[in-house]
Amino acid sequence: MALKTYSDLQAKILTIAQALKDFTEVDVKDFIALAETDFAFIVDHYLMDQTVTLNTTADSITLPDNFLELRFVQADAKETVPVPISGATICSDQVGYYQNGNQYVFVPSSTTSRSVVLNYTASVAPLSDTNPTNWLLSKFPAVYQHATLVRVYRYLQDSTAEAAEAKSLSDALAVLAQHNKRGQKVGNPINWRL
Repeated sequence: MALKTYSDLQAKILTIAQALKDFTEVDVKDFIALAETDFAFIVDHYLMDQTVTLNTTADSITLPDNFLELRFVQADAKETVPVPISGATICSDQVGYYQNGNQYVFVPSSTTSRSVVLNYTASVAPLSDTNPTNWLLSKFPAVYQHATLVRVYRYLQDSTAEAAEAKSLSDALAVLAQHNKRGQKVGNPINWRL
């Protein structure tokens, strides 16, 4: 069975899990959600990169809900530099910023709204009935399957099966990492011929 949607994944896990114990669709959804939290900060792939343009309000922007890590920020087409909350001296062609909770605050203060370009690593969109697929499930279904089965076998206290699924998950994450590495290569490699 090809795993392309949330329903496909649920059916696959439910088939495996019901053979072991009386599981329901609700149980499977819970295991999938737990698996997503397990790999949320492990998965790193160029398909997670997003760019948005936001306007400041009172010298700050609120970070997107799916924000994980900053890659690049620019304000009014100027270079930005991270500064301490207590303030710092910056050049006239720069804008400083610091993080305050889920906001970036820009300095020096401006009387007008700034246009901020934010490039960041976004979290993988969680699966649900209203969001039946995402790039991770579409391109790397083994990550979802094995991460979910690790949770199922942990619940069943089957340490042997859990260890086997954890190894399979590790292998699936290695494939994902290799794909990410290849996808980020820039330019042509130099080939020497003698």
